[in-house]
Order: sequence, then C-alpha cells, then structure tokens
Amino acid sequence: MAGVKFEFAVPQGYFNVAVHAYKEWNHNALPGTIVSNVEFDTVPEFEFTYMAPLAFTGLPLRFAGFTNVVTPKGRDGFGNQTVTELLTDNRLILDIGKVVANRANLWDAYVGYRYWRNKFGNDDAILPFAKEETYYVGVAWHAL
Repeated sequence: MAGVKFEFAVPQGYFNVAVHAYKEWNHNALPGTIVSNVEFDTVPEFEFTYMAPLAFTGLPLRFAGFTNVVTPKGRDGFGNQTVTELLTDNRLILDIGKVVANRANLWDAYVGYRYWRNKFGNDDAILPFAKEETYYVGVAWHAL
C-alpha cells in the first residue's frame, strides 16, 4: 500500500481517512488444487480510523474502531472476479483502571463487533463463508 492519510481534529478523539493504492500477491496451495501464484490488480483502498470519548455518560468510556474498503482487485487464483471488500471493527471501551484505581490508560474492558463482507474479495452471495460477523469481549492491559 502507498497513499495519503488525512487527520481531522476531533475534540479529545480522532478521525483519520487514508486513501491508498493497494496491491496484493498470493500463493495458493490448497489441497487437491493446482499450486498457483496470484497477482491482483492495483486498486484504490480506503481506511477510516476513529475514536470518540463518550463523556456524556459520566464514565471513562469511548467508542473506537476502523473501517476498511478494498475495491475489486481483478481475478482470484480460481479465475473468479473479486468484489468490493468491507471490513469494520468497532469497540465500546471502558477505562477500568480509571474507575477502580484512578489510574487512567492502564486497564481497559471492551465489547466489540466485527463485520467482514466479501472476505478476501470473494462474493458472499456465492460463498457464504466470505461473510464474517463476530461479537467479542475482552480486557487489555497497557504496559507503560
């Protein structure tokens, strides 16, 4: 990838937009198939990253995530035309270090949702496994 990134001023958070020229190469070696190297077309790719504090809740809570869009990149290793790929991952994050010990940015707890449509450029209308929806929870420790 090569491109430009634009950073927008957001009170206490961030919103970034990147536009890239995206190029991908793969080596296919699936059981029972012919081994092949695949070179995809160079295409536009867009990335959005964001974080916004939710101060109105009275808690050290924030919403953060990213969205990535890769436009159709040509034919895959099986000769199928790829389609636009959408990947988005978003989290609601609570700074539990701040809540429990008044130590901000030490421990976070979060719930999240990931949605990946047309995974790897495969058409999810044809290949059902090319769509992912994942709900998750977690805890993160930030080493200072």
